Amino acid sequence: MAQWALSYDGVDDTVNCGDINAIDGATQLTVEAWVKVNPGDAATASHILRKQLVVAFGAGWFTPGKALFWIHDGSWKNSGESITSIDDGAWHYIVGVYDGTFLRIYVDGVEENS
Repeated sequence: MAQWALSYDGVDDTVNCGDINAIDGATQLTVEAWVKVNPGDAATASHILRKQLVVAFGAGWFTPGKALFWIHDGSWKNSGESITSIDDGAWHYIVGVYDGTFLRIYVDGVEENS
């Protein structure tokens, strides 16, 4: 069985998936990611997934280990922090949803903030 994942050492790693022009100006958007952040690494895992100045998941921007979902539609907006700490060394399924009005963050299938 093949496993597809990326691993970071928390020092200088990055993955650039390019600028996905198809989502520019989107009025609704859902972004998903499976993440595994080891204890103590949340401060260095600030950008888990990002499109140039448009959408991002992050960990450790405000409270270390908490996930957030961001969009930029002329100004930065975020979902608020997750309840669950994602820096526990376990895999977490994070979903950010923007419905045109609200941003929501889900961790492991549970809505945790909006």
